[in-house]
This record gives sequence, C-alpha cells and structure tokens, in this order.
Amino acid sequence: MEPPILVASDPASNRSAVILDPNPQLKQIAFGDAEPYRWHDKTGREWKGLLYKPLGYTPNTANPLVIQNHGFSMNRFVPSGGFPPLPCFQN
Repeated sequence: MEPPILVASDPASNRSAVILDPNPQLKQIAFGDAEPYRWHDKTGREWKGLLYKPLGYTPNTANPLVIQNHGFSMNRFVPSGGFPPLPCFQN
C-alpha cells in the first residue's frame, strides 16, 4: 500500500503528473508491508483485518505482530485506522 496522491493523466500523450501530495513527509518514513488477512476464531466466525509486517520481515522467524481488525479499509492507505484522533482543545 502506498500513501495517496492526486495524479492527472493525459490519455492523448500518455503522460501523467502528480497534482497534490498531501503527505510529502511520508516519503521519509519506511513502512512495512500490509496485506489483507482472514482467520477464524474457535467458534468458527470469520474475521478479516490487515496484517502489518515489520520492516525486515523474514518468514519462519519470530516477528512482532500487528493485526488491525477494525476501522480499516482494504482499499485505502490508513495505517492508523479510519478514524481521526480526537481534537485537542485549548483554553
């Protein structure tokens, strides 16, 4: 998954250009891969979520595990969930 950007394309020339990158600072951050993950609990109920793999993930090795099973979208880059944090109120 990649952070979203707004791109304009010209089909006549087959050229495209980035119009807006709302989070350019994300280019400086290395993210691990995220992929859809499905599993069943012991009652047989199916769950789905996103499995976030750490940087340097290696199969068949103990790795940190994060599964996001709520507030996520399979089609959008939202590593912190789909809900914004509560605003800070100032006096």
